[in-house]
Amino acid sequence: MDDHAEKPETYVRKGGQMYNNIMVPVDLGHTKTLGRALETAADLAKHYGAKVTYVGVTSSAPGSVANSPEDYQAKLGEFAKTQADAHDVKTAAHSAVSHD
Repeated sequence: MDDHAEKPETYVRKGGQMYNNIMVPVDLGHTKTLGRALETAADLAKHYGAKVTYVGVTSSAPGSVANSPEDYQAKLGEFAKTQADAHDVKTAAHSAVSHD
């Protein structure tokens, strides 16, 4: 390597690690298709010591996944706990209600 060649800069985030919280959008109606995304998020979380927050959007009307926003939040929370146990990472769940 040429000693005079420019070296890439290294950026260090002031205050510590690069990622503290990784947000992952999830569709609880299609969890079987999320495998690669869930694995990638867990790998990043382990590498950076970050938490993974699973985010889902529901309706105020009953749907195929849940009967109410509270029911949806409970199911999303259970999904997050399952992921925490499966990947040994800290997780959280956040749901939002779409008022269509």
